[in-house]
Amino acid sequence: MVTVSVFAQTTPFTLWSIVLLVLLVLCPFVLVSGLGYVIQRWCSVSMWFLLAGILGASGVGLGAYAAHGLGDALERRELEKSEIETRVQNCETAVRYQLILTVAILAMGIATLSLRRKSWPISLATSAFVLGVVGFSGGLYCSALELAKLHWVIIPAGGLLMIAAWLILAAGAIFFRTDDDTSKPAQ
Repeated sequence: MVTVSVFAQTTPFTLWSIVLLVLLVLCPFVLVSGLGYVIQRWCSVSMWFLLAGILGASGVGLGAYAAHGLGDALERRELEKSEIETRVQNCETAVRYQLILTVAILAMGIATLSLRRKSWPISLATSAFVLGVVGFSGGLYCSALELAKLHWVIIPAGGLLMIAAWLILAAGAIFFRTDDDTSKPAQ
């Protein structure tokens, strides 16, 4: 299952590695306990803003580490230059997707505020964005930083969740209408 490497104990990002591992361990329990219940109960606007804040701050921190410390840390491990470049690029990709989807999650919270009521497509899409970031970016961080040995399917599953979130959002725009929707074509 999940095995923590010695590298996780020697990096200055031990706190981040612990947070990331906790998120990766809790994610399956959230799915098993019923995603529908969690979405209805816990997916409030304040929760979206909280998650956007956490994901944004951790994305900036991990991006700074990838830019200024990861290469040196990997060189001390005496890895090949091509391996170091690949891991740094993977970490940069994870940061890029995490920060882009953080803005999307923030936009979902703002959209929910403007609707003045919960919208199941927005809640479902935002949940898929969050789980996608945890799976895709979290998996890339784990592989780049050697935090844990994960099953290879976590990264593509996270990517599929991100794609599904965008499709849910698009479907919601087509099928979910508000009473004051003025974008309907005139008849």
